[in-house]
Amino acid sequence: MIQTLILLIRPALIGGIALFGFGYLWYSIIFKNHFAKLRAEEGKTKETPSKEQMLKTHGIKFVLDVLTAAAFSIVCYPDAPYKVTLVMFFIVWIGFTLPQIMSAYLWDKRSGKYTAFEIVFSISSFLLLAIVTRFVFLYLI
Repeated sequence: MIQTLILLIRPALIGGIALFGFGYLWYSIIFKNHFAKLRAEEGKTKETPSKEQMLKTHGIKFVLDVLTAAAFSIVCYPDAPYKVTLVMFFIVWIGFTLPQIMSAYLWDKRSGKYTAFEIVFSISSFLLLAIVTRFVFLYLI
């Protein structure tokens, strides 16, 4: 049991770093202007968070990304074939992530554009996580 947990530390950390970095690139560099426009349409541009708030938010987000990568690493254990990894990717995404995004759409009254943007990001980030997890299991363990 402990050996299995130790085995999963590396993919969890590397996967968490990959998710966090991808989120930074997606929201701050690649789609910065588009995301700002969507946020403005949602009416969420009133306050600019302080540096302390941003550090806290990014710290919590990093921990959550590591937890996501750890959970995904458990589901896609190193001996699992690629097809199992992809099937699990879709099951986890459709069963857990998509309902959360759609709940925000329904309850927070988010626009269809904003929701579509979040769906594309989440599919892309999960696909990246699947690739990174497989790479770590194949070459770094």
